[in-house]
Amino acid sequence: MFKKISGFIIVLLLQNHLFSADVDQSGNFKIKPYSQKQESDLTILSKDIDDFHKKISELLPFMEKEKKIKDGKYIKQLSAYRDSFPLRTADQFMVNEQFMISLGGRTVDGKGFVLENITFSRRVSRLGKLKDELKSLYEIANTSASKSGYEGIELRLTNTNATGTAPVKIYNLKNIVDPRERVRLVRHYRNNLELALRQMDKVIQNNFRFEEIETERTMRELH
Repeated sequence: MFKKISGFIIVLLLQNHLFSADVDQSGNFKIKPYSQKQESDLTILSKDIDDFHKKISELLPFMEKEKKIKDGKYIKQLSAYRDSFPLRTADQFMVNEQFMISLGGRTVDGKGFVLENITFSRRVSRLGKLKDELKSLYEIANTSASKSGYEGIELRLTNTNATGTAPVKIYNLKNIVDPRERVRLVRHYRNNLELALRQMDKVIQNNFRFEEIETERTMRELH
């Protein structure tokens, strides 16, 4: 779900140095404008995002019927696995990935739910004796999923070590200098939405197949 996200973080951290000579009168880095190609890409990504939001919204009534929505949230664990990262020596890490959809009320047409916030998270925890001394939480979120487009998308990074938790670093379309990385963030969110939609559809298909088998078995028992 978060493939190459670590490289994305590194680029964002380095870009302040890359553009250090280009600041405004307030001392803030100037946000580089999009090229025509990037604007075209964003238009396509925006349409995909709106389409995926609509499809996800329409699948949520089924999740509610199956009691998979609790406290106005639908949470789905995607994966849990061990991994190692070359930049962090030979340590082993546990990686947990999930997505969470915070819901409002029903849509005006009653066919789905209003999506208030969608968050894709990746938690990385070191295994072994020092397992509590290093944890990283990456979150790609849309804080205004109820609105059309991609303006509410942001990347949040939280690091915890033996001395405590560092302030959350937030990257969004208003503070990422390089337009290539802004497009990349939107594309990450779009791709994760597609994955979430596939996972939800898989849940529904599995339930449908189970119902088919149960019905078949019941009908056979009539003879």
